[in-house]
Amino acid sequence: FATAEIPGMRKLLEGPCPGCNEFADPNTYIQLRKTDPRVRYVAIASTHDEFVTPTQNALLPPAPNVTNVLVQTACPSSMVGHLALLYDRGVIAMVLNHLDPDRATAVPCQPGIPV
Repeated sequence: FATAEIPGMRKLLEGPCPGCNEFADPNTYIQLRKTDPRVRYVAIASTHDEFVTPTQNALLPPAPNVTNVLVQTACPSSMVGHLALLYDRGVIAMVLNHLDPDRATAVPCQPGIPV
């Protein structure tokens, strides 16, 4: 379902994010999930994300050039939420590991901030 279908969400998006009205159109989500076979994709998501729900909406359709990663696969007790994904040391390690797999390091798990 589209974010704008949540009661009151359309009005909320119109103020601080005028361009966010495009999320009212379900076709937007179809376009966002399209991939180019020449590009390697990694989608990292958390099962505790309260903004992108259900979790499957944060992942890309399976393809040879797509890797979908759930934070909780590496760090089962992590409660990291949507905004905190940017600052979580474990998620940062996952990103760096996928950008440079030859220099991958262990993922440091932490409780995560559920925001």
